[in-house]
Amino acid sequence: MIVHALWTALFAVALAVLLTAPARSLGAAFLCGAAGMLVQDGALALDVRPSWATALAATAVAVVATRSAHRQGVHPVIMVTGLLPLGASSAVFQALVGLGRLAAGEDAAADVAVHASRAFVTFLSVAVGAAAGVLVARVLVRGLRRPPA
Repeated sequence: MIVHALWTALFAVALAVLLTAPARSLGAAFLCGAAGMLVQDGALALDVRPSWATALAATAVAVVATRSAHRQGVHPVIMVTGLLPLGASSAVFQALVGLGRLAAGEDAAADVAVHASRAFVTFLSVAVGAAAGVLVARVLVRGLRRPPA
């Protein structure tokens, strides 16, 4: 689980470099990638459904990215670098393979439907989790700034 998170964190840093994030953002990109994969792998180890594990991971990425952007002034692209590894690339690839099989005349409609729906649910989980994470981070910031009554 730790090794998987480290490789994901390095991938997030590489994405940040590719997306021309400033050098001061690379540490936050590393944290976003590691946080997302640690939360996802940890949730899956606890038998949480994959869609919920992905949503929880996206929430963690969004909280880390939003807090980093607020505190350290890092580039907002770091959220993207942490969310992309959570995506449904395998399901999308399998759906495309199924579409190719359909075009070749094979009976693969069920495979295409299964993989496309899995990809849709994963993308939806990432979107909902990221929105929840931004909301949580904003509430934390407002709660910390609010003067005592």
